[in-house]
Amino acid sequence: DAVPWHYVPGNHEVMGGSIANFTKEFGAAEQTFDHKGTRFLTLDTSGLGLRVSDFAQLGRLRAALDAAAKDRAVDSVVVVAHVPPRDPTPQKG
Repeated sequence: DAVPWHYVPGNHEVMGGSIANFTKEFGAAEQTFDHKGTRFLTLDTSGLGLRVSDFAQLGRLRAALDAAAKDRAVDSVVVVAHVPPRDPTPQKG
């Protein structure tokens, strides 16, 4: 059986440029998909943070979490991002 791949963009995927090359090659920078009762939400942190990469995605994340909570087919949710939501380093990415 083939194993599905889902790419999650981070800072190295843009290297100071735009996310366009990533999306051209791999598809949407954010994805939502289900696998065996688990809903996966991938986020774009190519700008070294959720707010920097695409602030509007926080609203979409909230909506996706709300939808998952109402969906009886979803048992759990996994949120995946290249950069952690809270950066403890001095750069505060």
